Amino acid sequence: MKKHYKMLFVLFLLSTQLVSAQRNGRMLFSARLTGAKEVPAVNTIAKGLITAVIVGNEVTINAVFDSLSGPVTACHFHKGSSTTTGSSITNYVSSVRGNRLYLKTTLTNAQIADMIEDSIYFNVHTALNGSGEIRGQMLLQSDLLFDAFANGAQEVPAVTTTASAIGSFVRTLFRTSANNRVEYKVVANGLSGPITSAHLHYGEFGTSGRVAYPLTINGNVLTGTLVTTVGFADSLAAGLIYLNIHTAANPSGEIRGQIFYEGDGIGFDGLIEGTQEVPAVTSTAKGAMYVNIRSTLDTLDYGIQINGLTPTLAHFHNGAAGTNGSPLFNLTPTAFSNLYSGKIAVTPAILAAMIRDSFYANFHTAANPGGEIRGQVLSVLRTGLVSNLCGGQEVPAVTTNASGAGYVSLSRDKSNIFLDVVTNGLSSNATVAHIHTGAKGVNGGVAVDLTAALVGNSITGVINNVGAVLADTTLKSATYFNFHTTANAGGEIRGQIAPDLVQECLANATLELNGEKFAVKVAPNPVSSLLNISFDSNEQLNAQIVITDLAGRQIATQKAQILRGSNNIDVNVANWNNGIYFIQMRQANRLLFTEKVVKN
Repeated sequence: MKKHYKMLFVLFLLSTQLVSAQRNGRMLFSARLTGAKEVPAVNTIAKGLITAVIVGNEVTINAVFDSLSGPVTACHFHKGSSTTTGSSITNYVSSVRGNRLYLKTTLTNAQIADMIEDSIYFNVHTALNGSGEIRGQMLLQSDLLFDAFANGAQEVPAVTTTASAIGSFVRTLFRTSANNRVEYKVVANGLSGPITSAHLHYGEFGTSGRVAYPLTINGNVLTGTLVTTVGFADSLAAGLIYLNIHTAANPSGEIRGQIFYEGDGIGFDGLIEGTQEVPAVTSTAKGAMYVNIRSTLDTLDYGIQINGLTPTLAHFHNGAAGTNGSPLFNLTPTAFSNLYSGKIAVTPAILAAMIRDSFYANFHTAANPGGEIRGQVLSVLRTGLVSNLCGGQEVPAVTTNASGAGYVSLSRDKSNIFLDVVTNGLSSNATVAHIHTGAKGVNGGVAVDLTAALVGNSITGVINNVGAVLADTTLKSATYFNFHTTANAGGEIRGQIAPDLVQECLANATLELNGEKFAVKVAPNPVSSLLNISFDSNEQLNAQIVITDLAGRQIATQKAQILRGSNNIDVNVANWNNGIYFIQMRQANRLLFTEKVVKN
């Protein structure tokens, strides 16, 4: 019998060894859109979901809006916090098709920085709600990096010692009663003797507090994963937790460090050891590090503590795990023994490499000039995968105007998944919903039953204890969302979960005028010379036909005068190269319809 995973908000999580998820070099931002998030709030049943996948400065935007009071009149990114209103950046209404939005565009570094800093929101406007009917703050799908520098001066009272430690603490993005995991890595150096105990304590800087959690000790290294309370997560976010390391000579604590959120940006951490060298080196030396790329994406800050060796050289190198790369930057020593700290200018190429986990710290010694201990700099970004749902992905295809937008984000240790899906236009309320295993165009069995989490034909939630098989299958783009209805028991809309959106769902031949929808027929398709577009309209207006290729490049345009009643418009495609194109009809700021055509 196959094992099915339930959508659960579980109270127990298995501690897993860190195994970095397959990186795809992307940053995923998302927002669930509601009227309650408008300022002031809007009373509406409407909702929506937007995903924005950023590679370099290019962003792919996908969104679905459900139950709006009328057609979308405008939709923008705005600069502003969740409690303020701000100026709009760009109006994307020309790329809206009914209740769907899809486009590829570019953002500046400053705009991406604002998004990383939670200072960008997406707003959807209608005639009834001109200032916005639904909105949501764009959120980077990344777990949160906290770090600590520990020394004797922070003990209460202070302890005279030259010892120090660096620690990283990675907390899951969403603070829920079932999903408070904190993964920690700490290395200490120069202590008066072996570590007798180590804890996280409640308490602000300069005060002593009670023990919150003990930490696992292995020599001068502390590593493990804690399952914490919501209260602890709140205290951690507020800077009210500290690390304390005890020795026989200092039973109340020899070194201590307040734990702080590293700040807005992209966080990284890692352990440094001989086993990561290529080839591996047998060494008892260890190290721990934290790295943060500032939201401006041009500077990184780092702190590294090593123990057990005297390095001759220390660098950051460019290279994926299991490969050797050239040194890029020298690491800067501090007044504390074997403690390194500094800031480095970051180029777009370095940023791209780091997001792919292709960057490492290397410490060289006389005995091992190529490097004695090495540590991959691992991003705390969650691996983001997106989905656009439609009937065309069902096997066999289903004829429906329904659509959906969704995403999953997977933690780097593959232990938990966050997901969100919003659908629009289903023939009836969804009867069941699942994640299935199966490649594009192939039907597969149920992997996760999402039915219990259905709310208004949308789903949001957490899957804990994912397991390596489901995680790896998802990373290989071999899972899909499926929403079933009474009329379509096998599934009405389906969406592959993948780094990129499925092209078949990006066209929707529905003409919408004055809020009414009309069927559009585009024939023949495939076409060799003359393409005919036929439909009925209740408006008379001037429009434009725009043809683009799969890369979004404009191939041709043609004026079109739409009459009340029946319309037939011919488009000559004889001179087009063979391939797949999108044909759109636009009027002012409205996108009236899009259809995919094949030229042969």
